[in-house]
Amino acid sequence: GHQIFHDGIYNGDCHPGNILVLDDGLLGLIDYGQTRRLSHHDRLALARVVSSLRKRLPDAQEVADAMRKFGFRSRDDNVEIIAKNASLYFNSDIEGKRMGFATPQKYLQYLNSKDPMLHVPDPALFLARTSFLFRGLGALLQQQIHTS
Repeated sequence: GHQIFHDGIYNGDCHPGNILVLDDGLLGLIDYGQTRRLSHHDRLALARVVSSLRKRLPDAQEVADAMRKFGFRSRDDNVEIIAKNASLYFNSDIEGKRMGFATPQKYLQYLNSKDPMLHVPDPALFLARTSFLFRGLGALLQQQIHTS
């Protein structure tokens, strides 16, 4: 979060092979070959999305509005589906699991069958990938992680 929101540059390849536990117990990140820089606009746009998702009961309209401000566009502009995409991209795939989808990819296919995304901003793709990597680390530790 600090790298993304404060620094505007982050390591987008935080998988277990690129994280070391140092002798003093701190974590060390290696392999900055997939570093990304975010513009001020992209950081603010992501902050709006993440902030709208962090509420106990996120408001679908607020989430969809934040996604649109980030640059997301869907065929039918379905507020509920856009909000579910936001949660899948930037928070958790728990909703897909509750619906019986075995993988996030199957859930994404379902969402796209309801209202396909026509435009996903480039920075969002890599941020979503980073979110999925962190959630994968959580799964390895048998923890359900929400990245918003």
